[in-house]
This record gives sequence, structure tokens and C-alpha cells, in this order.
Amino acid sequence: TLGYLSHEGLLKAVGDAEGRRHCTACFSGRYPVAVSVPDQEQLRRIFLMKRRLVGLRRVVAPERDLVASLASGVIELPGASAESERSFRDVYDHLIRLTDTIDSYRDLLTGAVDAYLSTVSNRLNDVTKQLALIATMLSLAGVYALLGVHVIAVFQVLIYVGAVMVFMVYV
Repeated sequence: TLGYLSHEGLLKAVGDAEGRRHCTACFSGRYPVAVSVPDQEQLRRIFLMKRRLVGLRRVVAPERDLVASLASGVIELPGASAESERSFRDVYDHLIRLTDTIDSYRDLLTGAVDAYLSTVSNRLNDVTKQLALIATMLSLAGVYALLGVHVIAVFQVLIYVGAVMVFMVYV
């Protein structure tokens, strides 16, 4: 099975001993594109591109419908020949492809927004976990203080604060 094959053995088996023809990032962790932490500027640029695509679609869709009417003969142009009708059909095909391309780009940008929001949500979850941990430790220290065991409460708070600092630094 492949479970016992080394990374180098896998590349040798597919005829790519140097690993140049196949992406090996899943095995090595070295991805060809740098992955950056998403920020507000990226989200602003994504929404700007989506607005531009919506504006472009608002222009292209009515033009497509008009050219479809000309290509099908619903609207007659004086002096139009069979050659011009073929040209209108060709333009209509291009406008359909352009509309489909605009829609697919909008879908890709929507996916990028979803990925951004998911990343932000994951970061928020990490912060929430850390705050819940701190609140739990402080409430336990408060219980000890209310019970009159002040020395244990002070030591517990110091130990928990140190643990939280280590947790935040290394996790």
C-alpha cells in the first residue's frame, strides 16, 4: 500500500525523482504560494471587484438580449444581410460566454468572502476559548477567596496567569 511508501519513493514511483512535475506541498508543507493572514484590505478589494462585476453584468445582460433579438430576426434592421445576421449570432455567443464568465467570477469572489469570514470566525473562536479559560480560573480563585482560603487563591491566580501566558504564546 501507499502508507509504507516514503515521500522520495512516491516521487520515484511516478517518475518525478526531483518533485518538479507534481505538487508535493501536502507532504512537505512547502506550498508554492505564500498564504497570508486575511485582513480588511483584502475584503475591501474583494467587494470592490464584486461591485465592478455587478456593474459589468448590468451592461452586458441588456446588450445580450438586444443582440439576441437582432440575431433571431425579431427586430429587423433595414439593409441587414445574412452575413450581418451571422455576425450578430457570433456577437451573441460572445456575450453569453462573457455573462457566464462574469457569473463564475462572482461565484469565486463569493467563495473568497466565505473563506475570509470562516478564517475570522476561527480566530474569534480561539480568542473566545482563551477568555473562557481565564474566566474559569478567576472564578475558581474567587470561590477560594470567598471560602476564606486567601493564600491558595493568590497562588492559584498566579499559576493560572502563568499557564494562560504559556498557552497564548505557544498555541
